[in-house]
Amino acid sequence: MNMNSYPAIGCGECETTGTVPAICKKDPEKGEGRADHPGWFYDYNIDSCLRFSFGAIQAVNEEVNRFETKENCSKTCRPHVKSFCFDEPPKTSHGSLNRKWFYNSTQAKCFIVNIKGEAPEHTNVFNTEDECNKTCRDPDYGPCAKPLPGPCKETDTDYYRYNIETERCFYDSKWRCGGENAFYFREACDKRCGRFVQDKCKHRPQDISDWCTTMGNRSYYDETEDMCKTYYGCDDHGIGFYNERHCNQACRGKSP
Repeated sequence: MNMNSYPAIGCGECETTGTVPAICKKDPEKGEGRADHPGWFYDYNIDSCLRFSFGAIQAVNEEVNRFETKENCSKTCRPHVKSFCFDEPPKTSHGSLNRKWFYNSTQAKCFIVNIKGEAPEHTNVFNTEDECNKTCRDPDYGPCAKPLPGPCKETDTDYYRYNIETERCFYDSKWRCGGENAFYFREACDKRCGRFVQDKCKHRPQDISDWCTTMGNRSYYDETEDMCKTYYGCDDHGIGFYNERHCNQACRGKSP
């Protein structure tokens, strides 16, 4: 069984499958040229827009999975996430301010922003963190934000699930039932949900996408040995550290 063919089961893909334009389901075309034209493409397997190095400029009216910016890619290929969730927040104002929240789609997290007045409707500004999470973060996370199952009609299949509180994929030994937050393999869960982990010390050594144009040495924290190690991998979504020194400074001594 190909892990990449089963990113999630049940309705984990229902939010995206019926609404994603056909162009977004195509593989990125590097082109025959040898030039380096940076751009973005949509990886359908992990529901994410990634950087890509194209070999030639894009032809006029060429219908390919290629975008100038991450925002354009996300707004085109991720319609299940409200388009304003990818917008930059308003600049912090001075004077009498109100504390609001905005969603940073790059860091996959809601942050505080101070603005004048109230939060305008249908913009990336929210009155509460909970409203920000429900409107932007949870749709962005997809199946990774879905709650863990309760009592259910069990099957004979084991599953891995992502716990948004602990930021870890785990083997569910309690409930043998599917659902939106259910993966056949630990690796499939890590690929789909790993980019949302805020604590870099919890990142696993992995390449979340099968498409990569920027490879290099990365470092990750091994909890079992309380030390950082180096692996050769893809620079996608900031998974891991760029060197062991920074990794050790951030992570050593923090394992339970």
